[in-house]
Amino acid sequence: MVDTSEMRGPFRDPLPHQDWGEAPDTAGFVGRAKELQALQSWVRDERCRMVAVLGMGGVGKTSLATRLVREVAPIFERIYWRSLRDAPPPSDWLAGAIAFLSDQQREPPAAESERLATLMQLLRERRCLLVLDNFDTLFEPGQSEGRYREGLDGYGRLLLAVGESTHQSCLVLTSREAPQERAVLISDMTRTLRLGGLSVDEAQKLLAPKAVAGSRSDWVELTNRCSGNGLALKIVGETIRDRFVGQIASFLAQAPGGSALTGLRELLTDQIERSPAAEQEMLEVLALHREPQTLTELRAALGVDSSRAAPIDTIEALRRRSLVERVRIGGTTGFTLQSVVLEYLTDRLVESVADEIRRKQPSLLVRVPLIKAQAKDYVRCAQEVLIGEAILGQLADSRDTNERLLALLQSWRNQPATDQGYGPGNVINLLRLLRGDLRGLDLSRLEIRQAYLAEVEAQAASLAGAHLEHVVLPDAFAMPLTLVLSADGAFLAAGTSDGEVWLWRVADRQLLLAIQEHRSAVQGLALSADGVVMATGDHSGTVRLWDTSFAVDDRTRSRLVRTAPSEHSADPSAAGGRLLATLTGHSMAVLCTAFAPDGRLLASGGTGGTVRLWDAISGRPVARLQGHTGAVFSLAFSADGRVLASGGADQTIRLWDVSTGEALLTLQEQVGVVRSLAFSADGTVMASGTEDGSVRVWQASTRDVLARFRAHSGGVWSVALAADGHLLASGGGDGMARLWDPRTGQLLTTLHAHTAGVIGAGLSADGNLVATGSEDGTIRLWDAHTGRGLATLQGQPGGVRSLALSADGHVVATA
Repeated sequence: MVDTSEMRGPFRDPLPHQDWGEAPDTAGFVGRAKELQALQSWVRDERCRMVAVLGMGGVGKTSLATRLVREVAPIFERIYWRSLRDAPPPSDWLAGAIAFLSDQQREPPAAESERLATLMQLLRERRCLLVLDNFDTLFEPGQSEGRYREGLDGYGRLLLAVGESTHQSCLVLTSREAPQERAVLISDMTRTLRLGGLSVDEAQKLLAPKAVAGSRSDWVELTNRCSGNGLALKIVGETIRDRFVGQIASFLAQAPGGSALTGLRELLTDQIERSPAAEQEMLEVLALHREPQTLTELRAALGVDSSRAAPIDTIEALRRRSLVERVRIGGTTGFTLQSVVLEYLTDRLVESVADEIRRKQPSLLVRVPLIKAQAKDYVRCAQEVLIGEAILGQLADSRDTNERLLALLQSWRNQPATDQGYGPGNVINLLRLLRGDLRGLDLSRLEIRQAYLAEVEAQAASLAGAHLEHVVLPDAFAMPLTLVLSADGAFLAAGTSDGEVWLWRVADRQLLLAIQEHRSAVQGLALSADGVVMATGDHSGTVRLWDTSFAVDDRTRSRLVRTAPSEHSADPSAAGGRLLATLTGHSMAVLCTAFAPDGRLLASGGTGGTVRLWDAISGRPVARLQGHTGAVFSLAFSADGRVLASGGADQTIRLWDVSTGEALLTLQEQVGVVRSLAFSADGTVMASGTEDGSVRVWQASTRDVLARFRAHSGGVWSVALAADGHLLASGGGDGMARLWDPRTGQLLTTLHAHTAGVIGAGLSADGNLVATGSEDGTIRLWDAHTGRGLATLQGQPGGVRSLALSADGHVVATA
C-alpha cells in the first residue's frame, strides 16, 4: 500500500494570497541551518530587495529556497513562486505576476515595458515575495556567463528594476551561475549566497532513510567524492543500498576513485536501466512534458485507466530514489523531474533518437512525441530547442539529415497507420526546424500526430490521404474529411479546423449559417433527414446538437445567422443556429457522427474507439458500443435504422443491433484502415472505402460481397451511394473523385479539378448531384451525368474539416 495522506504536499492549506507554483515538497530537508539563518536575516531583518542562491546542480538550492519562503511567509502579503525551467517569455511571467499580485484587478498592459512598470508599482504598494527558480535555464548554453537566450533578456531588466528601485518587496532567485546583471547582486540592498556542499554530519542525516552504514572515514570519503552534493549523495546511497548491501566501504572499494559527480551520468544510467518498465515509461513521460504533471494527467499520458492506482505506486518508487519531486499545482499535487535528472534524460533521449535516425531504425522516434504541438508556446519552444534542435545538432550534416528524414517518411507511407505512431509527426517537426519551411514536401498517406504546422511556409506540400491528429494547422490548410449530400442537393454543411461550422444553400451558394461555438476542430458532422437538426463533434470530445430550421426556412433564406462563442446558445431569440444540447461522454476527439433515418437517434465515434448512441431529441445517452481496438473513422445507419455500421483503424467493419447495442457481425477488411462507410437509402447495398485504395460493395441483407475494385492510387477517404444503390461516388488521396457502378466496379466518370486529396464526396439521393471537398480548400459541386463542374465554394478561414448534406437535400453544412 502507498500512503497517499501526504499527496497534498507541504503546503496543505495555502492562504488565498500565496501561489507556490512548482515549489517542491521539502519533507526530507536536512541541515543548512547556518545558510537558512543568513537568508532569513537578509529577507526579514535587512529587508533586502533581492537575494540570489547560487550553486551547482543538485546541491539543494531549490529546497533551501522553499524552506526559506516557508519560514518568512508570515511577513509578506503576497507570495508568488515560479520555476523558469521551460523559459517562459518574460512578458508572460509579468502578466501572471500582475494578475496574481493585484487579485485579478489589473489588466496587464500590452507592452512588456509597461508590464514591468505595473509590477514595480504593485511591489511598492504591498510587501510581496517573488521567487524565480532555475534562473540559469534562461542563459545561452556554451556562451559567456549569464548571457540570455534570444527573447529572454527582459528578465535582466526585471532584475535591474527590482534591485535598483525603491519598494518594500523581495525577489529570491536560484541559479547555477550569476546573470549578466551580477553587479546588482552585490549592492547594499541585495545579497548572494553561494551554496556549497553538505557537511559529513548532514550527509549522514540525508542518507539515514537509505540504511547505509560505514565508519567515520568512509563517510568522509563518500561525502568528499560527492562534493557534498545532495542529489549525488541520494543517488549513490541508492546504489550502495541495492548493490552493496548498504556498506559504504564495499562501494568505495569497487567504485572508481575521484569525484562521484563526474560519474553521476553513469549512476543515473545504472539506476534507470535497472528500473521496471513502468518506471522508465513514467520518467520518459515526465521528461517529454517538462512541466509538472498531476496524477490524472499522467494516467492520460500513459493510457492508464483512472481506476488503477499503479501510477501512484510508480511515482512513489521514483520519489524514493530522488528522481522525481512532488510539487504543488494550484490546489492539487503534481510531479516533476529533479532538474539534473531532466537534463540527463533529455540528453539521453536526444542521443538515442539521433542514433536511430543514423541507423534508419526508428523505435523511440515512433513511440513518443518529441514535441507537443498543442503544448503552451513556451513549453513547445523549449522542446524544439532542447530536443529537436539538439537532435539535428548531433546529426551535423544538414543535407544528409534531410535525405535521411525524407527516407523515413517514405518508409512509413507504406506501413499501416497503426505502425507509424508518432514517427511522421516527429520527422515533420524536425524537417521544419532543419529547413525552416515545408515547401513541396510529400506528406501524403501518413499518420501525422503532434506536428506543429502553423507559422511555416508549406506551398505545394501534399497532405493527400494523410490522417492528422493533435496537429496545429495554419489557416491555409483546408481539410474536408467527410461529405454527405442531401437527397435533393439543396444544402451543404462544412466545418473548419478552428471550430467553425458553415451552412450554405447550393442553388445560389448563399451562406445561411455560421456557428462559432466550438473551440477545437470540428470533424464529426451530420444532418437529420429533414435538415433542421445538425450534430457537430469536435476534437475536445464534445458533441453538440443545433436547430438549423431558422436558417433553412424559405421565409428567412436571405438572412445569415451567425452564432458567436458563448457558454449557451448564440441567439436565443432565433430558432436557427440555436444550441439544443451538448453531449459529453467521449474522452478523446470525435471523428464522426451520423443520424438514424428517422432523426431520433444519433451515433458518434472517435479516437477512443468507442461508439456512443444518443437520443437526438433529449440528448440523453442511450448506449455505449465497444469492440473497436482503434479509432472509429466512419459511421452509417442502415435504411431501416435497425443496424449501425462502424469502421476504423483496426481494419474492421462492425455491425451493431441498434435496439440492443449488441454486436451482430464483424467484417475483417485486413487491407487497411476503414475510412468511410455508406448505406444506400433503399437498403440494398453497403459500401466501404479503405486506406489501401479499394472500395468494397456488400449486399446489405446477406453481407455478401458484390464487388471489390481499386478506386484510387491513394487511400479512399469517402464513399457515398445514390438512394437506389446504382451509383457510387468516391474521393481519394490521389486528388480524384470518381463515379462507379457499384455492382460491377465499372468506372463511369472521373472528376478533375482539385489540386489535393479529396477527403469528402457526397451524392444526392437521386444521383444527379455530386459534392466533393478537398485539401485544396474548396468544395465543388458537379453534374453527376456529365461530370461538369457546377460551382465552387471556397473553404472558410481555418480550413474545412467536414462536409455534410441533409437527407432531403435542402442544406449543406461545413465544419
